[in-house]
Amino acid sequence: MEDFDHIKHIVLQQLSRCVVCHREYEVSDITSVQRKPGVWTLMVECEQCHSRNYIAAVTAEGSAEDAMLEVRSLTQRAMRGDDRSTDEESDTIASEAPLTGDRVTAGDVVDMHDFLNEFDGDFSTLFRSS
Repeated sequence: MEDFDHIKHIVLQQLSRCVVCHREYEVSDITSVQRKPGVWTLMVECEQCHSRNYIAAVTAEGSAEDAMLEVRSLTQRAMRGDDRSTDEESDTIASEAPLTGDRVTAGDVVDMHDFLNEFDGDFSTLFRSS
């Protein structure tokens, strides 16, 4: 367990504050999701706003590619609401597209970009006008 405590402190050096609410992380905010040879996958959950970050700690026998695959897999499972941390799932990446509805076009993306560039952050006025 001493190795895990050491890794937690390294994570805190790199990720000191929540990107959502800016609360300073504590060692107790870090939990181990899974350990595989070469890669320890961790979750940092903000106690205040409950935002989560998945982090892969690569040990001497691991690789950056393995770490990226582990974090991607965990992130996708979290987005689907499947918090299981077992290796039962295949390595295929599920489509994130909705099953129904219109596809997002390049024009939609440009329109949203333009809107966000001009948006002043006043949601009250925004929702009152619609």
